[in-house]
Amino acid sequence: DEKFWNFYKNRVQTYQRPANNVDVPTLDTWQNEATAATTSPEKSGTIKIGTGAGKTLIFSFAIADLLGFAPKKKQFQIHVVVVPTLLLARQTLGVIALCVEKLYGKPCKYLVINSADEDNSEVEAMIAESECGDIPNTTSPDKGIATIRGARDKDRPLIVVCTYMSLHVLDAILEEEDEYLEMLVFDEAHNLVKGRLCGKPRIGQKELSDLEYAGRLEKRAMRVRYFTATPPKSFDNRKGFHLDDKYKTLYAITDGELILRGFITL
Repeated sequence: DEKFWNFYKNRVQTYQRPANNVDVPTLDTWQNEATAATTSPEKSGTIKIGTGAGKTLIFSFAIADLLGFAPKKKQFQIHVVVVPTLLLARQTLGVIALCVEKLYGKPCKYLVINSADEDNSEVEAMIAESECGDIPNTTSPDKGIATIRGARDKDRPLIVVCTYMSLHVLDAILEEEDEYLEMLVFDEAHNLVKGRLCGKPRIGQKELSDLEYAGRLEKRAMRVRYFTATPPKSFDNRKGFHLDDKYKTLYAITDGELILRGFITL
């Protein structure tokens, strides 16, 4: 309703990709294996790859692959990538857009969701200087719904990048539209914690942590992938959450092997 969406004013931003002539890199053998694990039919699991070795590239290729697997008569599907910060959100979406549009070869819609306040001048300045294209500093409260409906009406895939502290906004949008996700990716998944509240909830509902919202969103996803580069333990160690206690490892490569292959350095 109007009160609910006014509550989330300026928390959803549309992304428009600029022209980009950069070629998509060729994946190494281990990266192809990690991509295959990401697109596998397993409901959920972790992908463990060291920092700087190409996690973003891997799940970008995975999204493109899943879009290519879609029936020709139905291209609309939603993919969501959750990242720790707004800055990383824009960088991540830039890589995804490049890979998906080069490999998939058809138009997609994009959306960035964050919980920045409209008076946060620092965030507004970062958005204005973004190299990712035209991201409005402010937006209408129903832009997330409008973007989903637009993608669905035009039968185009929708790719969403969301920050951890904005999972409540994503949850609300999907619940309002009763939509489901083809794939949900948590990048730097050790950032999921039990004790950190995710943001102001829907009016009349209790506050939830980002981990609790992740559980709600899992139910709306065909695939859930938890990408992490560090030992897969939550920052909130006192709460006892550990990725390995809950999720199967779908793919892992050690830092030592990545160093030998020249993908990371000491």
